[in-house]
Amino acid sequence: MLRYLRRADDLTDGGLRWGMLTNGAQWRLYHQGARSVAEQFFEIDLPAALGLPGPDDAPLPLSEADRHRACKLFAVFFGRTAFLPDPADGRTLHQRAIQGARYFEERVAANLSKLVFEQVFPDLARAIAAAAPDAALPEVRDAALVLLYRLLFILYAEDRGLLPVHNARYAKVGLRRGVREDVGRRKDRGETFSDTAARYWNALADLCRVIDRGDPAFGLPPYNGGLFDEARTPLLARVRLSNRVMADVIDALSFERPSGPAAQAERRYINYRSLSVQQLGSIYERLLEYETVREAGGIVVRPNVFARRAPAATTRRTPWSASSWTKPSARWRNESWTRFVPRLPPMTPTATCAPWPLPTPRRRCST
Repeated sequence: MLRYLRRADDLTDGGLRWGMLTNGAQWRLYHQGARSVAEQFFEIDLPAALGLPGPDDAPLPLSEADRHRACKLFAVFFGRTAFLPDPADGRTLHQRAIQGARYFEERVAANLSKLVFEQVFPDLARAIAAAAPDAALPEVRDAALVLLYRLLFILYAEDRGLLPVHNARYAKVGLRRGVREDVGRRKDRGETFSDTAARYWNALADLCRVIDRGDPAFGLPPYNGGLFDEARTPLLARVRLSNRVMADVIDALSFERPSGPAAQAERRYINYRSLSVQQLGSIYERLLEYETVREAGGIVVRPNVFARRAPAATTRRTPWSASSWTKPSARWRNESWTRFVPRLPPMTPTATCAPWPLPTPRRRCST
């Protein structure tokens, strides 16, 4: 497919930049202009869209509404008219979708960055400090940073299909169904969350252990990065954050809040597949320049005026990992961020997600 796209692009002087690939069940649409042609594509699992039975390890069945939407997406994006330019502006449906997706990606990244610095990271630092009042503030800061990026890694990996969220076994331990959706429903109903119980914390701790050590019961091999290693962040192993704290954090990271005239509108799910790893890495780099201090009897997270960005070759190693999260065909280039995240095992597929923020009903971790 890659050779075909390059050849077609050359022979048509850029006039033909699309290619379809299918085995009869999975249908993929490739674009020569994608950031990574091999890894970014739009895919529909047609049997799942039609409600046909699959193998034992097939994704969870789609709801009737999702199947109807998937069939519409298949007809629209793989139909002939989607490839024809609109007389009004000369753009095809695919071009409009890509441009809209890039705008959406930039807006979501900006909102997430603001949210992390103004609410999520400070809330995590205060909660950890309250749960471990004897801990030194630098240890609290590091624990809050690790916890935040454990959450971001899982949300990103689940939405990108790097974790098998549509597998029935994984769904029992993953964050999407058991935690994110539950928190969203309860928040929408205005329910109160416990300051004593820690069900969400326990669910996250179990999932982190599964990711770190692997568990064939959930179809997960061990990941060899240090992000989820309990021994490297002992403070997180001895604290428990309440349902109220975790619900506020997970809700903030999972749902957009409409503002202005749309304030009463339904909140939108934040789909992390709309973000690039460089955008998440940028947040991480900036967080390294923040410090945790006590002011007026409380915990405050503020920029460290003495912090300086080091060149990529001299950026300090993080205390929990010196490896990169890599795939056979691509290595992330943000050096500090790549040292932070785990390395995916060789069995991980090279093709992971669509470049557009559309809810494609496909097997996200296909081999």
